[in-house]
Amino acid sequence: PKSRFVAEFVGTANVLSGCHSKALGYQGTVMVRPEMIGLGAGGVGDTSVTGTVHEKQYFGSFWRLQAAINHTTLALTVDIAAASAQPVPDVGQTTVLHWPAHAVHSIADIATA
Repeated sequence: PKSRFVAEFVGTANVLSGCHSKALGYQGTVMVRPEMIGLGAGGVGDTSVTGTVHEKQYFGSFWRLQAAINHTTLALTVDIAAASAQPVPDVGQTTVLHWPAHAVHSIADIATA
């Protein structure tokens, strides 16, 4: 997506900007789709953060989690396939979230009014 508006209009998106983007090592505003974020240890070159699950919803084909990252105000949305063999953490549990570099997309810092 070229802008934050498009990123959020087309579907759920984790849009990171300002101090949240910098804290994760990115410049400017970036976006990561929830389905690109995995649980547990990631691969070489993946961004990994620790998060505490504060919301868990079942949507039939997937679980949607909201996780507060590293005791900050940043919360990421994570979609996990219901058919996955990986256990889905419960509310209050801490887990590692990771995503590959190719899942991060730079978007323009255009204010949406």
